[in-house]
Amino acid sequence: MVCFTCNHCGESLAKPRVSKHYQFQCHRKPFVTCVDCLKDFHGEEFIEHTKCVTENERYGGKNYMPKPGANKGEKKQLQWINVVHNLLSTDKSLTNAERSFLETLTNYDNIPRKKAKFLNFINNAIGNRVNMALIHSVWSKMENSYQQKSLEDIKEHNKAENQNNENICKENEGNANYLNNVGNTEELKNKINQVQRPKKKRKNVEQKINNEPAFKKSTIDVAARELNEVKEQSTDITFDWKNAILNAIKCKQEISLRKLQKKIVLQYISQGDHAETPEKVLKKFNRNIAKLSEVCIVNEKVKLI
Repeated sequence: MVCFTCNHCGESLAKPRVSKHYQFQCHRKPFVTCVDCLKDFHGEEFIEHTKCVTENERYGGKNYMPKPGANKGEKKQLQWINVVHNLLSTDKSLTNAERSFLETLTNYDNIPRKKAKFLNFINNAIGNRVNMALIHSVWSKMENSYQQKSLEDIKEHNKAENQNNENICKENEGNANYLNNVGNTEELKNKINQVQRPKKKRKNVEQKINNEPAFKKSTIDVAARELNEVKEQSTDITFDWKNAILNAIKCKQEISLRKLQKKIVLQYISQGDHAETPEKVLKKFNRNIAKLSEVCIVNEKVKLI
């Protein structure tokens, strides 16, 4: 139970005694300090102070962490006490007798959560001054309010969990797509490098010319002719993107977009000395296939219309 100290006379007061103390003894405006948290309360502010720090929290230092579930019972009791205050502030259907009875209950922070114990508590704390029908009516409203609050908390918790799960799924899906695309790019680069190996012949010819002594003119002429032949063979050839794409689709009737990309890109590189990166070649492919009205792409599958 929360305890206070009167700042006028210094007397220690349990919470239920605070109102009577100022009504019959001090005859001043309430001004108390909580014994545990040392917080000051003016006027009726002390009524809202239903729970305070424990000794472990107060003296455990800044790094103190309560054990999981250690305060589970206290949390439930605090929620139950808050039901009384919520009813007083939100329920417009309360009768004057019900409101007066609930205001009396706000003086206690040990209100039982079970009906049998609640009835016994009222009998001991207030006596026979309250009509039994009134007690049952207030109990029903308290119980309904508590259950509705519990359902709202469960819905909010489930909503947060679902949102968290959706975020995790989206993140995992994004990572999987990224890794898949990286793998495809690396595979395509390896195949392109294999096709571009004939470039070594041209490089060797150039080195032959550069390293040849000046007095061997005939040898230089021969090397120059070989280089020109290589250059003529490797000059950029106009690549027919449309026919290449249509022929590849006709062979399979239907082909995945990824396989079609790889096939056409390799054909493009093998027909000339193209220095573009794989990414640039893929962009060329995408631009050309987008122009074709003879094909359609559905679910990453390409087929003729």
